Amino acid sequence: MHVSPCSASARVRRPGAPGPARAPYVVRVRLSRILTHTFAAATTVVSFVTEPIPALDEILVVPMQYTLAGAIALSRGQSPLKVPWGRASLIIWGGVAVRFVSETLLRTTPIVGMASNALLTLASTEILGRYVDGALDRAEQPSVA
Repeated sequence: MHVSPCSASARVRRPGAPGPARAPYVVRVRLSRILTHTFAAATTVVSFVTEPIPALDEILVVPMQYTLAGAIALSRGQSPLKVPWGRASLIIWGGVAVRFVSETLLRTTPIVGMASNALLTLASTEILGRYVDGALDRAEQPSVA
């Protein structure tokens, strides 16, 4: 007997979730991960290429990160208003601050500065995507009274 990977993953249940509702949950999580990785790759490339021009990388990366947060909510079938924007903004602007310090310290070394800026952008975008996905997931779970 052959079991396809799709049918096997559809049988795995999240605690407290009804059986038929599991498959859409898996699809939503997969979609949000794909969105996160795609945006992380795009912001990394943008950050690496535009790093020599002061502030241009931030002008391009910050809107991309806000778009990621909204796109994750939409991919899960929720309103972008459900995103915890305050904490998402802290992650985004915290990443800006860390990249600013890194750029200031490593500007004299061309390739190292560009690489560190790109890696920090990758990390902050991945953290943002994971946080938003988890926050929306927790918001969907019924509260235990």
